[in-house]
Amino acid sequence: MQRQLDINFKINFFTDKFIFQTDSILTVKKGYFFHNGSCLVQDYYPQGTLLNLVNTLKLSPSLSMADLEPFVTYITIELLHMIHNLHQCQIIHGDIKPDNFLLQNIPNITVSHDKLKVFDKYTKVLKLIDYGQAIDMTQFPKGTVFLAKVDTDGFKCIEMRTDQPWTYQTDLFGVIGTIHVLIFGKYMNVYQSKGKWHAASSIHRKWNQRLWKELFDTLLNIPNCEELPNLSALRLKFEDYFMRDLVSKYNQVADSIRTEMLLKS
Repeated sequence: MQRQLDINFKINFFTDKFIFQTDSILTVKKGYFFHNGSCLVQDYYPQGTLLNLVNTLKLSPSLSMADLEPFVTYITIELLHMIHNLHQCQIIHGDIKPDNFLLQNIPNITVSHDKLKVFDKYTKVLKLIDYGQAIDMTQFPKGTVFLAKVDTDGFKCIEMRTDQPWTYQTDLFGVIGTIHVLIFGKYMNVYQSKGKWHAASSIHRKWNQRLWKELFDTLLNIPNCEELPNLSALRLKFEDYFMRDLVSKYNQVADSIRTEMLLKS
């Protein structure tokens, strides 16, 4: 409970500076603590998690994963926005994966040439939960790195696999692993070739292969703890692509996804 309260306080403190959307961070409303356990009270989100959504879409007879690029791009933009701002608060989440994102809504968007009208300043779809592994980097001396390894193989970052120090890389691997699940409906396998790490899956030929490849290459091949990717720059590239090629297609895909979710429920 104290960890969650500390994170909420810290993010609220940075809200004005970073225009950060605290609705993307799950708030604990009440906590009940006993000598042998505890219970936290949070809002209920009936649409479940991002992983639930992916499993629903995989079974859909009317929606092909190849047709979902407008929606996946929108979610990717939101993920990059959320994690960038979380890291600006010097917080490592430590357990980024599809089942730790609750679905708030599958919104329609304003079809416009104005990027602010399309994306707004706030995220709308996802809410990040489960801060049991979170690290507040302000509580450590500058330059602190970590060598511990997680047990979740599908989300073990490159640094953990290669016995290298890590900080925010664990979250960035979680982000690209989550995006991989959205695109392919399965967890990501990686391999090394000629000194570079790659995902074993190939982007669909109908998608913007160059841009998606850049995202995977960037988040899988981080030089060190001092040279982290610029998530804002990546997000802007995806926003530009969305505005140029996908904005007019998004609402139709979102409508189809909502229909599938209603049928599932």
